[in-house]
Amino acid sequence: MMRLLLSVICSVLLSLLALGKETQQRRSIIEVSKPMPGGQGLGTKAYGPTAREIPFLRRVEEKPIDYWAGTPMPPPMGQKEDPADKAAKQKRAKEESRKAKEYSLAGQVGKYVGWFGIVRGISWNKEKGQTRLLLEHKYFDGLTDLHIHIVSIYGAGDFAAVLSGKVDTIPMLSLIRVYGRVSEGTGGVPVVSAEYARLWDWGLFTFMDYGPDKTNPKWVKLRKVKGDDVYSPRPTKEFYEATLGKR
Repeated sequence: MMRLLLSVICSVLLSLLALGKETQQRRSIIEVSKPMPGGQGLGTKAYGPTAREIPFLRRVEEKPIDYWAGTPMPPPMGQKEDPADKAAKQKRAKEESRKAKEYSLAGQVGKYVGWFGIVRGISWNKEKGQTRLLLEHKYFDGLTDLHIHIVSIYGAGDFAAVLSGKVDTIPMLSLIRVYGRVSEGTGGVPVVSAEYARLWDWGLFTFMDYGPDKTNPKWVKLRKVKGDDVYSPRPTKEFYEATLGKR
């Protein structure tokens, strides 16, 4: 009886050790975005997460910022805007503008986020079994075109993302969204421990210009366009090289 009991205990312990090892080595989920369905024309819609992405999106703790709150919107033709409504809009626009100016990546340490960024560097740490991405942060207002994903050409600076396992399928200068908790990192570059990442390669995303630009000057120097020219409904290799630099 004692031998049987010891055998059961050993079996349970080995199972727990195996489970712990499997959990420790579990790789971050990486999903490659597909082109949006055609035939919808030009228009705007809310961001469409994939089925695998939804559980991670629901965990995001950051509060959204309305980057368009201060954009003048004339009342319908033949109508005058109510003074009280106008005052309320102005107050809200001022508050959203303040939030946007004060926002910092370092200020999100400890939170679970879903940040967008352009891949600027990739390195492999064999000892830790981790892939590290250097990312140029991009603002996102929650809206995309019907046929292509959109982020702002502007962002809040650099951050890093750590993916478990060796990842060598992420193209440089592609767009990626990483979900995970933020830690301080080193050198003023916050780090996201990425549990899930969604990737958009060239041809699947474009830009608009909103939000205060706090981008690393190193990347700003690579931009050859500004204003309305940062948007293209059908981006080409030349478009990406003019907005991001060459691969």
